[in-house]
Amino acid sequence: MPDWSLSAADWTAMQERMARSDARFDAFLGRFDEHVRRTNQSFQRIDARFERLEARVVDLEQSISVVRRDVKDVDKRLRAVECDIQDLIGYRHRLWGMITVIAALGGTLGFAGAQALFRVMRLP
Repeated sequence: MPDWSLSAADWTAMQERMARSDARFDAFLGRFDEHVRRTNQSFQRIDARFERLEARVVDLEQSISVVRRDVKDVDKRLRAVECDIQDLIGYRHRLWGMITVIAALGGTLGFAGAQALFRVMRLP
């Protein structure tokens, strides 16, 4: 049967190795905990940025909806003004037609009156 007993020197060496291994493991855990803490802080900063960005997007969406509503109102007003302008253009064409008719009628009446006056003046 093999002898599984350890000498005092081997036992001491094994305890020292275990102590060094425990110290390295504790140092690793400390570095890991620090890494986790920094990572959590980074994620919290990123999350805060996303929240601010989300708030800005919501504000922007509200601004866009206000602008869309204003653009619709302006578009309605422009369409009404366009209709009014078209009506004014139609009125102007009719007015020029009436002025042309009146001028032609006046010219005709003037010519006829002149002819009549000329004939009246030639009467003995």
